[in-house]
Formats: sequence, structure tokens, C-alpha cells
Amino acid sequence: MLATALLWASPAPAEEPQQQLPKLRHTAWSQDTGAPPNIWAIGQSPQGDLWLASGAGLYRFDGVRFEQFRSDGVRALPSEIMGAMLVTPAGDVWVGYHSGGISVIRDGRITNYADGPPKGTVKQFVQGPDGAVWIASFGGVAIFRDGRWTSVKWDPAYGRPFNMLAGRDGSLWVAAQHAFLRIDPVTLRVQKTNEPVSGAWALTEAPDGRLWLSDEALGLRILDPAQVLRPDFVPARKAPSPAQLLVPRRLLFDSAGVLWGAHEDGKGIFRILDPRRAPSNRILTQADVDQTYGATQGLTSDLPGALFQDRERNIWVGGTLGLDRFSVADIVTARSIPSSTREGYRAVVTPQGRLYLADADTLYRFDDAGRPEAIHRGLGHPNELCAGRDGQVWMAADRGLSRLEGRRLVPMPLPPAAQRRVVLACAQDGAGDLWASIAGVGLFRQDGATWRGPLKAHLPDGFFPRILVASAKGDIWAADPGFDLFAIGKAGVRRITAADGLDIGEIKFIKADAQGGVLAGGERGLARGGLEGRFQSLTVDRRPALSLVSGIAEDGLGATWIGTIHGVIKLSTRALDKAFADPAAPLDMRRFDVRDGLSGAPQQHCCHGTVFADGRQRIWLLTNRAVGWVDPRALSHNPVPPTVSILGVTANNEPRAVRPDMRLMSNVRDLRIDFAAPSLVAPDRVRVLYRLRGVDADWVDPGARRQAFYTRLRPGHYRFSVIAANNDGVWNKTGATLDFVIPPTFVQSRTFLALLALGLASIVGGAFFLRLHFAALRIEQRYEARLAERERIARELHDTLLQTVQGLVLKFHGLVGGLPSNAVRGQMEEALDRAELVVTESRDRIMDLRTVRSSEDLVRRLRGAADLSTSRRPPELRVISQGETRRMIPSALDEIIQIGSEAIRNAVSHSGGDLVEVEVAFEPAAFRLTVSDNGVGIPAGRLEHAARQGHYGFVGMRERARNLGGELAVDGQDGTRVELIVPARNAYETRRWFLDRLLRPPERVEIQAPSGCSPG
Repeated sequence: MLATALLWASPAPAEEPQQQLPKLRHTAWSQDTGAPPNIWAIGQSPQGDLWLASGAGLYRFDGVRFEQFRSDGVRALPSEIMGAMLVTPAGDVWVGYHSGGISVIRDGRITNYADGPPKGTVKQFVQGPDGAVWIASFGGVAIFRDGRWTSVKWDPAYGRPFNMLAGRDGSLWVAAQHAFLRIDPVTLRVQKTNEPVSGAWALTEAPDGRLWLSDEALGLRILDPAQVLRPDFVPARKAPSPAQLLVPRRLLFDSAGVLWGAHEDGKGIFRILDPRRAPSNRILTQADVDQTYGATQGLTSDLPGALFQDRERNIWVGGTLGLDRFSVADIVTARSIPSSTREGYRAVVTPQGRLYLADADTLYRFDDAGRPEAIHRGLGHPNELCAGRDGQVWMAADRGLSRLEGRRLVPMPLPPAAQRRVVLACAQDGAGDLWASIAGVGLFRQDGATWRGPLKAHLPDGFFPRILVASAKGDIWAADPGFDLFAIGKAGVRRITAADGLDIGEIKFIKADAQGGVLAGGERGLARGGLEGRFQSLTVDRRPALSLVSGIAEDGLGATWIGTIHGVIKLSTRALDKAFADPAAPLDMRRFDVRDGLSGAPQQHCCHGTVFADGRQRIWLLTNRAVGWVDPRALSHNPVPPTVSILGVTANNEPRAVRPDMRLMSNVRDLRIDFAAPSLVAPDRVRVLYRLRGVDADWVDPGARRQAFYTRLRPGHYRFSVIAANNDGVWNKTGATLDFVIPPTFVQSRTFLALLALGLASIVGGAFFLRLHFAALRIEQRYEARLAERERIARELHDTLLQTVQGLVLKFHGLVGGLPSNAVRGQMEEALDRAELVVTESRDRIMDLRTVRSSEDLVRRLRGAADLSTSRRPPELRVISQGETRRMIPSALDEIIQIGSEAIRNAVSHSGGDLVEVEVAFEPAAFRLTVSDNGVGIPAGRLEHAARQGHYGFVGMRERARNLGGELAVDGQDGTRVELIVPARNAYETRRWFLDRLLRPPERVEIQAPSGCSPG
């Protein structure tokens, strides 16, 4: 890509300030930068990028990259040699081929039309006001409307149709080989005009409605649409000579009304700046051309094939060797000033606003219109220009010090010690005295006609300043690279160092400000201060744009212009003042560089300013290549924000087509989103911001990158947004958005999470219950051991002590039977009765010691409770068991037996009835035990006073029931009914059989060998 300031060949220097002509900058893309050759048609999509139809295929161009379009993935374009193209406002791309046939690209999909349109090379498409598309080919003219092709009845005498134009009234104008025609868009009737045509080349409509037609015979002429339709009208005109004939092959009116044309004879392009001044029916000649531009000036080719203006007002020229762009340039190069030599330029503006400029050889003076005039040549290496209060100008040079008088430079006498010395700098102070810095000697002041000096007090040795500036208060400021800054006034000399806030590195220039202080520019920024010695510095540490500051000027319109190594910066003077007062204050800047027409970069020669403002508020810029100027009152502004679009999504290296509410695959490891925000004025100045909701906390600035990358996105709904601003900071805040969903994998789904939570809960619960089980098992094992010990004791007591006592009682009974009936025998029988009672009670206690092993033991023990009663006539006992027998908790079973036994003994001993019923019910929700009799019952209130009367049976039963977490109910009406209800969780064992087998230690099994056999 080649970018240059536009140098139009024209009768007058078009870039000079007095010429009110559009300021343009030329940029070229040749084949070696990717541009296709033989570009015949150019169009712009709604997204802002260009479509190029060429002899090498169809291309898209976003201002940076060329991309060829061949196929939509299903269908391919039938040919790469194209002759015509149309891009509709809806974004449809119509392509016509040299070999015939048409393709339409709509929403990225190709439709090829081999049948329907006229045969032969396609020359042009136009779209009418109703949206219908007209086609001109060597086979005739046709219209595509409502999805159908309709051919226009074509007379072969017309010749081949070459150019078409959809007029404002909806009619179609056609320039053919031998006729100029009008076609009615409704009836398709063809009307031949009175305008003769021979080999038509170009046809367009001017903003005023007139038609501009070019052919081989008469060249370019202007037609009145009403007159050409009158059969009786014969225009009075004369064909120009062949040398003056102007035959453009392409015509274009831009948005400013300027006519652009492409020469048919290989001479590049031309412009007619005010086409309105030409009368109708006039034939234009080469003399009517205002400007031309060809390969000599930098055009890629002298044979242009397409002219187009985009919506940002850029003019595009497609040629045989590449693509050219002409865009508005705010900075214009002064062609009258030769390109810079190695020594650069020197300039000064007088208090009256007059600009003087010197190059290595010539001194120029600029008039009020900004035109330079060479007033003296042979300068002999000027070092500096300085101006006095009355407009006097001096020049410090290698040959000495000179004063400008009229158009002559008059040498001035120097001090004897400075004869034939190089004068480095000069300045006039507030008293009117002239100061001069002389190399190798020092600093001198001219008082009247007398030179005084050199001034050495408080100045360092070897200090020969190359910068001298007088402040508004009349003081002299002096600086030289490698030294500090010095302020010289009536109070003496003051040295300014970094300790005083002057932290800008090597000083490049000094400029007096309106407050009596100075502004100093250096390699590390910009500083401002005064005679009091305090400076504020804006350094590159916080303001990177202020690198190598080489000049500064105020335009009188509220803006300050600063020359830096990166270009010229424009900012608000008020904002600059605030930044000096508060280094953290915002400082918005607009930069002008080569993209705005600046030729080169601001010169870095020490120690001369590079930015000046003249009396007409123009800003002059001295670069290392040329002298340029800019009018702050006429800066261009691009009001068109970039059109933002999302081009594609790539998930896990798999491209996906963009569509609303996209659903990607699960487990997206890598995601790339491609987007675009084309702006064809300055693509590299487009600023883009993007954000992915839920991931990016704020907008992300990707710089020049047009892709966003994300990794390991979690499942969920996402919204990706992109916004962009053009080169002038005009934002498209609507931008583009993309909503997409990343579904969860199974392990990321809610189902899995629920199962995982359930599993974890099961594990935790299982571990908890397993711990409880082991604890219960240990308790049970200890309980079993204790019960086993109790059973052993019960056996021993029963088999030894109880049997012995029982034997003694029986023996005494035998002895008592042989005694006579007297008092002694009565006492003996009474003692034996008591002994039997002791045996009975001992047997009860022994039975209490024995362990209840199962629910069957419960029934057996309850039956045994009646047998242990001392009643001489015990009632009948019925035991009923209901429900499926269940394994019971041993401790609970023992308590239940105690309660039941006590209830049965009470019924047998005290009820006086003849029937006791015991009901054992194994219910799912609870265990229920009921003991009832048909005896006398229990009087009301007796149970409440039982404890006070020493009867603790019922009290103990209630206590045992409470310990079980159950309920005990006693009803004494119509006999006695005692009912115990124990919840299932407190009565039944709940261990599963497999846990029992898995967790219970193996029981020891003893096998006794049969009698007479030995083990094994």
C-alpha cells in the first residue's frame, strides 16, 4: 500500500490555501499488496466493505485485506472473468460474466442464472426505484422483477447496449452502439432519442438532473432529458478537433458535485470541479478539465476501469494494476516550497501574524492568502529566524547576523570578538534590545548600536544557547541541548532544573505564552513555568503521545497544536491548562499524521519549532520532508460510524455459521468469535470494544485484532457484544450482538449435580448410619455378653441353690407330715409356706435374669408369667399374636416383657376373674401389647393414689413405657385393660439382612462328633 499527498496536475497549484478546492490524499494498493488486476466494477455492502468485480475474480476488501469469494460451500461462481457488478442496498451482489450468465449472492448463498437473462457479455446492472434490476448484455436488455426475467424487445439496429442509467423518474436510459434510448419501466416500450451515438462509452446523471454522455464520435457532452426526446430538436454544436476530444470511459459525480472521469485513451483520471457552469448540449473538451492524475503522480494504472464513491465520501478507482483511494486530507503540502534538505526549515511569525520561512537557500514571505514569495536566495545555512515587536525580522546564520529590510537581508556588525563567527540564535527583549548567541564566544546584548557581552555571570562554561526566546514580560529564556534552562531578567539569571519541575529531558524548543511564562518541549514531554522558577511537566510516563515535542501553537479558536515524533496533536487549550494544574486530568487528543496528508514527521532538528500559527489562524507544520498547512476552521469530519458485524464462531476448532440464538456443543474448550467494523477512511484508526456478559467485567479493547478468544466457558446463556468508533470518534453504540448457549455435559447437568448431591448425601448418610451401626453392634455385643453372664448366673442359681432349697422344702414337708397337729406343726407349715414363697420369688428373679432372644420368647415368657402366680385358682390365659413376627430390639423386648408380665400377674392375682387375654400385635407403625381380664376392674382414683399406698407396679410400668418412648393406657371399667403402644423405630430392629451378614462378626459353630467317633 502506498499513501501520498495528492498532487493533481492543474493550471494552478490546487493545494495552496487560496484555492477553495477539496483537499485529497491518495492511497494505492497494487497487486503485490493483494489487490486484484483488471477491476471493472466496485460496490459497497451494507456492512461497509467493498466488493470488487475483476478479470481475476470477485473480491471483498475491508480497507486492509483482500479476500477472494469463489464459493458458498455448496455452489461456486461459474467464472472468474467478470464484466459487471451491482451491490443493492439490501446487500445482494449481482455479478455478470464476460462469457455471459449471471450470479446473485444473497445472504452468502449463490444462485446462478444461465437461462433467463440475455446472452453474451454482461456490460452493466442498474436497480430502479422499485427495486427491479436491469441488465444490459450483448444480447439485449432485460429486467428481473418479482422473481421473473422479462426481456425488452430489442431492435438489432440499435447495436449492443453498453451503458444504462436509472433516471429519477424511474425511466431507463440506455446508450447503445448506434442509439441513445429511453425505456418505459412499466410497458417496457423503447423510445429512440434524437441524440446521435457512435460507440457509447459512459453515461451518468448530474445532481441537477442533466445527462452526461460520452461516445467515440463527439466525446463528452451534456444533454437535457426533455430536449433529447423531442423529434424536432436539433442541437447546435460542433465537434472538437481530435486533439481536444475528451472521451471518458467512466463518469462519476461525487457528493460535492465534482465530476470524475476516467480517460479512455490511457491518461489516468480527471476532475471537472464545477460542472454546473457548462451549458446543456455543449461538447466538453480537454480545456474543460481542471485536474488530471495518472501513473506519473502515483495512480496504479493509467487505464482505470471503475469509479465509485463510498458512504464515507472516499473515491475509489479500480484499474488494470490495482486499486486507488482518494480521501479527504486535512493537511495540504505547500508545493511551492522545495522538499526539505538535510538542514530542515526555520520559521517565525511576527506579532502582526506574518509568516517567514527559510530553507537551506531561500527566505520566503507568506501573504495573507498563504501564498509564499521567495524574497532572498543564497542564505548560506540559516540557523534561526527571529522577529521583533514591530515586525522586524532577523536571521542568524553561519555567515553572521542579518536584518531583513524590504526584500534584502542586510548584514549586521558583530562584536569584535565575534567576527566571522556562527550566529546560533537571536531574540528581542521587552526593552527592544537584540540578543544574539555566538558559537564559541557566548551571549551578547545590543544596547542601541553597542554590543555588550559576553554574558557569563551565573552561566556555565561552554554555554552557547541555540534557543533564545523573549517572554511576554520581556525576559530572555535561553537553552542548549545538554544544559539546563536559564531565565535572564532584571533580577539576574535563574537556573531551572529538574528539581524545579522541568522533567522533560533534552529541550527541543521554547515558546513564550501569553501569561509571561514559557512552554518548553523536550524528548520526554511538555513543561510550563515562569520566572518564579516552578514548572509543571506533562511527561510520556502518563501522556505517551507527548514524545519528542518539537513545537506548539495556539490557533485562536480554543485549540492548541503540538508537534511530536508521531505527528501533530490537536487538543483543547483549556484541557491543557487543566492537565498542567492536575496531571491526572483527562486530556483528549486528536492526532494528524501521514493518514491526514502530513508529509513525513515533524522535523527533529535542534532547535527550531515545527508548529506555527499565522494571522489567519492557519497552522503551519514543518516536517522532515515538506511544509504543510491545515485550516482548523475546515477540518474534515467523518459522521459515518462503522457498521459492526459478527462474521463467524469457531468452537473447539469447528466453524459454526452465525445465527440467532446459537446453540454450541457441550464442553467448549476454545471459542473464537470473528467480527468486523470496516471504515474505509482510516481502517487502522477504528477503535473496537467487545464484551462477553458474565465473563468480561468491562469492555475489552483488542487493538487491531478483530477476534475474541475465550477458553473453558461454563455452561449457560451468553451474550457477546461489539461496538466500534471511526477515525473521528463517532461511535456505533448499537454495534452487533450474538446470543448463544453452551449446554452442559452430563456431568455438568443439573441431573448429574442432583445425583451427585444425592450420592454424597447417601455416602455421608451411609457413613453416619454405618457408624451408628457399629456403635450399636458394639453395644449389642456388650449387652449380649452381659446377658450371657446373667443367664449363666441364672442357670447356676437354678441348678444349685434353687434346687437345693426346693429339695429342703420338700424334705421338711415330709417331716411336717409326720408331726402331730399342734402349735409347733402349725408354725412349721407356716415357715414352709414362706419358704415356698421365697422359692417362687427366687424363680421369678432367676427368670428375670435369663435373656429374651426373640419375639417367640416374648410369647413364651408372657405365658410363663401366669404360671409363676401364687393364686390357688389361676384364671384361664389366652395369648393371641397378630401380624408378621418381627425381630425386636433386645433392650426394648426386655422392657416389654417386664411390663406385660407385671400386667398379667396383676390380672391373675387381683382381678378375681376367670379369663385373662393377652394380645401381641406386630403392626407396621408400632408394636402393641394388650392385657385384659373380666374381673372386678380398678376403682376410679385408685391408680392416682397407688404410689402413696406403697403399690409401685403400675408406676414402674409407666416409667418403663416412657423409657421406650411409648404410651401405657389403663382402663378399669368392666374388668381391667392395660395397653402398651411402642413406636416401630423404638421396638423393631431395622438392620437389613445383608448388613447383618456383612457387618456382624461370624458366629462360632461347634460340631459334636457322634458317639464312638473321633473328630475329623
